[in-house]
Amino acid sequence: VTRFKMWYEQRFWSGLGILDQNGLSLYIVRLLSVIALIGVVLALIYGFRRGGRGDRPAVIVFALPVLLITGVVVYGALSEYLHTGISGGIQGRYAYPGVTGLAAVVAIGYGRAAGRLAKYLPAVAFLGALAVQVIAVRGVFFGLWLPRPWTGGGRAERYREAMTNLAAWSPWPVGVTYTAFAIAAVLMAVAFVAVVLPGPATSLRHRFRPAHADPHVVESAA
Repeated sequence: VTRFKMWYEQRFWSGLGILDQNGLSLYIVRLLSVIALIGVVLALIYGFRRGGRGDRPAVIVFALPVLLITGVVVYGALSEYLHTGISGGIQGRYAYPGVTGLAAVVAIGYGRAAGRLAKYLPAVAFLGALAVQVIAVRGVFFGLWLPRPWTGGGRAERYREAMTNLAAWSPWPVGVTYTAFAIAAVLMAVAFVAVVLPGPATSLRHRFRPAHADPHVVESAA
């Protein structure tokens, strides 16, 4: 049971089937799990609307896919272990079809509990997710693409050597591989502007808001 919990949890947050390199330490994985569970509890307490106790069943419905998929994985892994003695199929990534609903529940839970401070939550979530992603990518990056033991130079050379090895083994041409990293960096910068900086974020929301959501448009149409 302990092994299943550890493997399933780690392969939900990182290590998608990679046994020796998952990028995130167990402490970070446990912290992310605790943050998610607290968000679900807050959603159950506060409901989807302010004072909306009747919305608690909706919280369960949104979180249900992850729970059901986890149950299927537990049954399958236990059956395989009893028949073969091998612990297999313990993949937290199998629960990803239900992640959207679970993420909505967690976001609503923290949003309702934060009250007036909720406006800062998108920036906190973005920066937290970015930090976790950087740690995970760095761990996999050096773990898979850097020679062991490393006998080269400093940090700059380590990154250069790892990136060269990654590009050499990539199924894409080297230029396409580097372009993919560049596009990811650009998208990250756009997300930072849209989520963290209040001025541009407000401008973007106003630009892409449906016309029927603008009271001035509604009044002129009337």
